[in-house]
Amino acid sequence: MNVKVNDLFSLSTGKYITLVEKKLNSDRYIFTNKLTDDEKPTREFVVFKCTEEGLIEEKDNKVLKPLLDYFSKEINDRLLEVNLVLAEGGEE
Repeated sequence: MNVKVNDLFSLSTGKYITLVEKKLNSDRYIFTNKLTDDEKPTREFVVFKCTEEGLIEEKDNKVLKPLLDYFSKEINDRLLEVNLVLAEGGEE
């Protein structure tokens, strides 16, 4: 499954939007936000490993730790950029 940042997709477990992606040890991972049925964000976030067979939820803490550190920094950086733009009275 070739999912990119900002893509909406559905799995048997629900609907998701991709927020950030990262390669780690030649594997590609995506950080997603689970959505409600009407595509509104929830407080549930899921990391998926992208494989040729599809998306697999990553549950290994040794893999998740560096990924979550990276994803957290990326999301925080984006929020700072948006806040700066809004503070200047502009739109992103």
